[in-house]
Amino acid sequence: MTSLNRPNPGELLDKVRSMRPVIHHITNYVTANDCANVTLAIGAIPIMADCELESSSVTRRANALVLNMGTPNEKKIRAMVASGETAGGSGTPVVFDPVGVGSSPFRMASVADILGRVKCSVIRCNAMEMFHLLGKNGEECQIDISGCTEGLDQIIRAAARTSKLYDCVVAVTGETDVISTGDRSVLIRNGHQSLRLVTGTGCMCDSLIASFCANGTSAFDAAICGVACMGIAGEIAFDRVGQAGTGSLRIAIIDAISGMTPDVLMERIKIKEA
Repeated sequence: MTSLNRPNPGELLDKVRSMRPVIHHITNYVTANDCANVTLAIGAIPIMADCELESSSVTRRANALVLNMGTPNEKKIRAMVASGETAGGSGTPVVFDPVGVGSSPFRMASVADILGRVKCSVIRCNAMEMFHLLGKNGEECQIDISGCTEGLDQIIRAAARTSKLYDCVVAVTGETDVISTGDRSVLIRNGHQSLRLVTGTGCMCDSLIASFCANGTSAFDAAICGVACMGIAGEIAFDRVGQAGTGSLRIAIIDAISGMTPDVLMERIKIKEA
């Protein structure tokens, strides 16, 4: 691990498991089960309540809130806003995933509504989603950043602008993950390309970030730990079952997170200042 003068990620993992924080999810129904299981695997407790009649009450009992736009509808958006405003009133951290923003006017308007009314701690997105949040058409993310410092530099600059625009940490996941506070950015180079073949790895990453946020860790450090855990789990899972197929890989990812130790996290994390 490159020295970044940050709190020890291994110690933060132990802190999650000793505290066992409650993470309220209003999330993608395609991946809700995996999000719940990965939350348990990292040592936290999931609640998956998306009914607008109870969402605020559930949020009051939670230590962090995940809002995921994977499968939006009008009732779910109202529940997200209500829970997000409740979280803001109590200082509960919120991790927001603007899945597919830009794919429809409804989704664009819903994301704008949430970001206008909810104080987010972390926005976790891919490059295309980030450029849409900046009001661009998303074409910038079509660049190939593998071995290309120019493309990666563009994403780093955009992540810093997005962070300042929405006053929160931005975690842009991809071949190289970029995490920015606006004034400071780091790169994480863990993960395996096979993660793209398993639906919901981004959603699971949301849950991991929220689990670290929930124990009082800063949003920046929580994003670093959550993103790194997801990438390292992908590496371990592929090493174990990569040739067996994507179904086995999905289970192996959750197994790798549940078996993650502070030593493994510290030994395998690949991180440096941007």
